[in-house]
Amino acid sequence: MTYYDTHKKLFDRPGTGKVSILIVPRTVNGADSAAVRARALALRARILGGEKFEDVAKAESADSTSAVNGGALGKGPKGRFVPTFETAANALKPGEISQPVLTPFGYHLIRLDERKGDTLTLHHILLRIQQSDSAATRTDRRADSLSRIAASSDQPSKFDEAARELHIPILRSAVVEGNALTINGQFIPSVGPWAFQGARPGETSELFDSEDGYYSIR
Repeated sequence: MTYYDTHKKLFDRPGTGKVSILIVPRTVNGADSAAVRARALALRARILGGEKFEDVAKAESADSTSAVNGGALGKGPKGRFVPTFETAANALKPGEISQPVLTPFGYHLIRLDERKGDTLTLHHILLRIQQSDSAATRTDRRADSLSRIAASSDQPSKFDEAARELHIPILRSAVVEGNALTINGQFIPSVGPWAFQGARPGETSELFDSEDGYYSIR
């Protein structure tokens, strides 16, 4: 008993569980992307027409961390950003503003402030690609139906009923306490905290809302 008391951390194991997940994604299409690119071009025209890059970034950039500083990304070596962003930044001359640059985060306008060897000082404006209002309304309606049928239910059959009625495939995965859950490269938020904070087998979560879509977990 004395050995266990003094070494009990060696015997600790995180909790594990099995979950089923329904996702109503916020799917964007080519028209949504084109609309955001057009908006980026309009912002670029405003800046070239005399508005300060920093003022436009503060008002329009979706990167809240840099937006409060006028879009400033500071200075740093090669490798800080995703390849498409870095390629575009490296092609600029000091003071030049890029055309809209598409990355997994959305469209960027990039301004190169200074170049010293491989070290670049940059500002940027980020515009995320989001659904049109009509598409978002359809997504919200599907999410409302999912919530109406299954959210916070203690009847496991309600989860399956929602999947059938809304034609949503059921994803299944193991979940480990304290670890984030990723399925097919997609981060699924809120699963661990909900599953290990009193949820009972067969119970369905409330509807979780994230940037990528809506989620319900059993």
